[in-house]
Amino acid sequence: MRAKSQKLEAWATHRADFEDALRDWDTVRGQLQSLTRPPERLAAILKAVGGPLDFGELDPPRTEAEVKFAFQNAPLIRRRLSLGDLFIFLEWDRESLWTRVNSGLARLHCPLDTN
Repeated sequence: MRAKSQKLEAWATHRADFEDALRDWDTVRGQLQSLTRPPERLAAILKAVGGPLDFGELDPPRTEAEVKFAFQNAPLIRRRLSLGDLFIFLEWDRESLWTRVNSGLARLHCPLDTN
């Protein structure tokens, strides 16, 4: 329970920063996009080095149910603030988010379109 209260205290401490980021979301979004790459690019890199592209290829292999549980509950377990915390505090529908993320898995097995 202590970890949860520490996380809530950290969110409260940084509430003004969070509100500033929301007010300037277009800029923040652009900055985040400059730091990330499309999933297809990451999949191509993983494939090139023999990395796993789905849950069954993990070591040890994981079921979809296990990965879904981890995806939806990691913010409740981890002490540090994460994007998952944002989903909870903004009351995003984590089930819909999981469905969207998981349905994109099939694309990871497609070769990267470089055109």
